Amino acid sequence: KYNPIKRWNVCDGKKFDEAITDLSFCPFSNKISERRLLAYTCKSGKVGVIDFDTQELVVGFKPWFGSLTCVDWSPDGRFLVTGGEDDAVCLWSLENKKLVMRGVGHGSWVSSVCFDPRVCQPPSYRVISVGEDARICLWEYIDVQRKNKQNDDFDMNAITSEHKFKPSYKIAEASVGLPLCCKKIAQLPLTKVAVIRSGIV
Repeated sequence: KYNPIKRWNVCDGKKFDEAITDLSFCPFSNKISERRLLAYTCKSGKVGVIDFDTQELVVGFKPWFGSLTCVDWSPDGRFLVTGGEDDAVCLWSLENKKLVMRGVGHGSWVSSVCFDPRVCQPPSYRVISVGEDARICLWEYIDVQRKNKQNDDFDMNAITSEHKFKPSYKIAEASVGLPLCCKKIAQLPLTKVAVIRSGIV
């Protein structure tokens, strides 16, 4: 076979504001579900989820302001987290197909986000973010729908493909989240954050 083995036009590559800024495969897809999902963000501020095998848009969200710069999946595939030029960390529910939390704490663009799998035990989810303000912030989201449920497996195959983007959300409709802690740790902007077995890098 020749490379690339697949090529999709998920954004309008002729427009600068449609350039792809980040990609992330759903880790949950490789464990239980046969469905392989890929999330992406664009400079236009869109975040989309594609079925890797059918090349269909499963669900997409539009921003209220600015570009999105980064995206990551929760370990169980229920949520996406994004960061962008609105200085916010946004948590999106794949089951409910909506924004469930808008985290406010950074003083500049959010450059990287990730879930911490060591402390992501439903209904509690931990997110880490870094930004151009040289701050690292820790966030926690409690999924109240799962608070009293046990062994509630997430059926990724049950997510229906909508083939379109949802309208831009209104800030008043989003639950505001504040960081557990937010600390400046450098003099220059921070560009990437990741969780390894021994800590955060």
